[in-house]
Amino acid sequence: MNTRTRTLIYGLLISCILLAGAVVVQRHSALQSRRSEREAIKLYGEKNDELFLELISKFESLQPLSDTLSSISSITDMKDRVHNQMLLDLGKKQADTATDDIIQLIQAADVTEEDEKLRYRVNMLIMTSKKQEDVALLAFSGNLWRAVYNTSSRYWHSEPKVIDRHSLYAMSEAAIEVNALNQTMLTMRARAQSLREQSDAEDTKVRIPLLKQELLDSLAPHLQKLAQINDSYNTEAAK
Repeated sequence: MNTRTRTLIYGLLISCILLAGAVVVQRHSALQSRRSEREAIKLYGEKNDELFLELISKFESLQPLSDTLSSISSITDMKDRVHNQMLLDLGKKQADTATDDIIQLIQAADVTEEDEKLRYRVNMLIMTSKKQEDVALLAFSGNLWRAVYNTSSRYWHSEPKVIDRHSLYAMSEAAIEVNALNQTMLTMRARAQSLREQSDAEDTKVRIPLLKQELLDSLAPHLQKLAQINDSYNTEAAK
C-alpha cells in the first residue's frame, strides 16, 4: 500500500469519525432541547395552575356591571343629561374591565391538547388550546363596551335627548345575561377557593384541569349570548 493510498484511507476514516461525532452531538443536542422544552412546559403548567386558582378565587363580581346596565335600561328622565351620561360612562368602563378580567382568566385556563407548545393566538394572548382561542374570541365579541358606547353616542346626538327603545331593550337584555354570568362565576370562584384550601396536593393537581375545562365550557354560552346582543343591537344602531 503506497503513501497516497494510506493517506486517502486515513482521510476517509477521519471523515467518518468526525461525521459520527457530529451525529452524536446533534442527537444529544436534540434530546437536550426536547428535554428542556418538556421541563419548560411542565414548569409553565405548574405556575399556570397557581395563577389560574388565584385569578378565579379573586375574580371580581360582575354584579356592579349588571346593576349599571339595568339602571341604564330603566332611565325615564331623558333630560337629566349629566346623570344619564355618568351612568353610560360607568357602564363602558365596567364592561371593559369585566372583559379584561375574563380574558385574563381564559388565558390562564390552559387545557391539554396534542400539541402542547405555547403559541400566540387571539390578540397575541399566550394559550395552549383551540378551546381557549374559541372562548377568547367570544369574550372579545361579547365586550359590552360597544353596545354601551353606541347607546351613549345615540343619546348624545339625539334631539331631543332620548335613549331609544332599542337601546333600552339591549341594555336590559345585557343586564340579565351579565347577572347569569356572574352567578356562574360565583360558583366557579367557590370551587377554586375550595381547591386552594384543601390539603391533598395530588387531588388538587388532578382537579385543576377539570375546573379549567368546566370554566371554559361554562363561559362559552354566556359570552355567545352577549356577543349576539352586541351584534343585534349594533346592527340596529348602524341603520
